[in-house]
Amino acid sequence: MENKPVLEPLEQRVLLSGGVFGEALDVETPYANTIEKGGFSYDGENGRVDVKLKGPGEGSWELDEDGRLYVNLMNTTRRTSFNVIGEADIKKFKSDGNLGLFNAKSSNLEGKFEAENIREFRVYDILEEANVLTGDIGRFLANNLSGKYSLFNVRTFLVNGDVNSADIFVEKANSLKISGNTLDSLILSFDDIGHSNFAGDFVDSAIISFDKISLARIDGDFINSSVSSGELARFQVNGNTSDSKLESDRIVSANLSGDVLNGSISSDYIGRVNIGGNFAGSKVYSEKITSFSISGDITNSSLFSDYLGTAVVGGDVKDSDLTFDKIVSANIGGDLVNSSVFAYSDISKVEAIKVKNK
Repeated sequence: MENKPVLEPLEQRVLLSGGVFGEALDVETPYANTIEKGGFSYDGENGRVDVKLKGPGEGSWELDEDGRLYVNLMNTTRRTSFNVIGEADIKKFKSDGNLGLFNAKSSNLEGKFEAENIREFRVYDILEEANVLTGDIGRFLANNLSGKYSLFNVRTFLVNGDVNSADIFVEKANSLKISGNTLDSLILSFDDIGHSNFAGDFVDSAIISFDKISLARIDGDFINSSVSSGELARFQVNGNTSDSKLESDRIVSANLSGDVLNGSISSDYIGRVNIGGNFAGSKVYSEKITSFSISGDITNSSLFSDYLGTAVVGGDVKDSDLTFDKIVSANIGGDLVNSSVFAYSDISKVEAIKVKNK
């Protein structure tokens, strides 16, 4: 049987900050160590690190004085795979072509990452100093995520932990799934966002699509944040909403399961809005609302629309103004206190305005 070559640790060259390259490394310049056929190894801070390069491509690598890894690859294709086995701190990575696989699932990305299209990208944590620039990505996986991202089309974007202080710019995203909290972050798409699921709280953050969002679902609280799009097909918050905005040219369906405090909803057209709790210190503006339902009270709030199809309020309306050109049906289950429900059109044309306790 033919013996397979064994990758032995190389006597790596260390790049000092005051060395020939200076502090700002130039990935276009080859690093001190050539990547031999098959890859290379070195002794990292947390043990041995084996790096394997398979398929087309060659390049160079180097460590800085803090043991952080720099890699420059050339002539890679979709048949190229780059695997990091062990715990590495990747400071800079560049490939001048496509990659089939970049797998550093036990390593952190601390700096700049550049490549063309990537079939699958895996890292452990991506730190705040990171800057990721790629073309299309089939599958993006990370544990926790910070930093800046400029991606083209993303089929699947998965983060198993938190997204914190991240700016994510994509041309189009089919699927986004964040298993932890989303904090102080921006997700911006110049085209569609398909299904996006945020399992934790969404705080001090924003989602922007210049075209359409098919689904944005937040399982936690929606706090001091905003969602904006050309069209929002479905929006769901399973926690409470406070100090947040929902803005779209067209909202087909919005379901806010908890209370809405100091929030706003604005759209040219609203198909259906469901609020499972109270609506306080908040406002809704739309040219047309087909259906609007609040299970709790409306307090110190305003609703304005040219046309309201059906409105149902389960509780009281207090210190609030509901103003419309035309109302087809409005049903208030509680008291109307220091508030008004007003339609500019002739009241005889309104099919039903019912208040249980005036």
